[in-house]
Amino acid sequence: MTAYRLVQLIIAGVVALSGLIEITPIKINPISTLLKWIGDRLTGDMRQQLMDIRSKVDDMEKQLATDEVDKIRNDMLKFGRECRKKEQHTKKQFEQIIYLYKKYEDLVEKYDIDNGVLELEYDYIVSVYKRCLQEGAFL
Repeated sequence: MTAYRLVQLIIAGVVALSGLIEITPIKINPISTLLKWIGDRLTGDMRQQLMDIRSKVDDMEKQLATDEVDKIRNDMLKFGRECRKKEQHTKKQFEQIIYLYKKYEDLVEKYDIDNGVLELEYDYIVSVYKRCLQEGAFL
């Protein structure tokens, strides 16, 4: 047996043993590395598909929030217009508008949606609400 063949056998033995034994203090983990590599190859496409789906879900979620903000904005503008026409409302209707405005603010902040001019309309509605509270002028 030549020295070259002996070195080859020693290297082959070390490689074989290192595949069976993970040396923790040196941070060489051949089995974990091999299994991670195999796992990455098996799930790589699935991960990308999941990331694509997550992106689409995020887009849909923002679109739903934008639609909800638009609906709330329209409801509040309509309510304000009714108040300007001196139409009477119940206390519960005012409380619902106040609740909707809080929801509106939360959605605008969470999804970074343009606010528009609704703050002025809300201030007007609150002033009418306060006047109705003082005068007992609810429907």
